[in-house]
Amino acid sequence: MAYKNPEDQRRNTNSWYQRNREQHMAATARNKERYRQMWIAYKSTKECVHCGAAHPAIIDFHHVLRKNVKKVHKLAANGAYKQAVKEAEDKCIALCSNCHRILHWNEVLARQDERRLQKEAETD
Repeated sequence: MAYKNPEDQRRNTNSWYQRNREQHMAATARNKERYRQMWIAYKSTKECVHCGAAHPAIIDFHHVLRKNVKKVHKLAANGAYKQAVKEAEDKCIALCSNCHRILHWNEVLARQDERRLQKEAETD
């Protein structure tokens, strides 16, 4: 049913929600749990590309392509499961938590070394 007046539509939507609140909340909880299980199943198919560890609790996704980055774990947590999988498949590599942190540690050290070398080159 199309409404000409947005206020009428808002009022009707609120009224519907109040009448169906319990069913709506139950359906939302079911969907959230279903997507959580799907996300766990997806992560179960992944293993760390560095060490081979393969448990869904330790798999992180590291963005190799850093253009238009969307945080995979936030997409999954917010229920955007399909978008999270697409982001992970298109732009990320799977790493265990330890390898992911080591990789970022090494990136920071490399940037620090690069800055130090630039400063040394400028002073020479």
